[in-house]
Amino acid sequence: MVTVSSILHDVLKISKDELSIDLCINGVEQWDSLAHLELMLYLEEVHSLVIDEDSIIECSSAEGLCEKLNLPF
Repeated sequence: MVTVSSILHDVLKISKDELSIDLCINGVEQWDSLAHLELMLYLEEVHSLVIDEDSIIECSSAEGLCEKLNLPF
C-alpha cells in the first residue's frame, strides 16, 4: 500500500525513525528546497499531481501531502 511515509522514505531517503505526520520541508536535512522540487516532479509523474503554486505549498508537509494525495500517512 502506498503511504505518504513510504513516498517520503523512498523519494527523499528520510529514515523511518525521522518520519512523522508533523514533518515538513526543512524539518530534516533531506527535505530541503531542491529535494522538495524532486518530490513534486515524482508526484507529478507517478501520482498525476498537477504542479502549480498551490500544490507546491500544500505539499510542503507530511500532513499536507496526506490531504492533497488522499493517502494515509
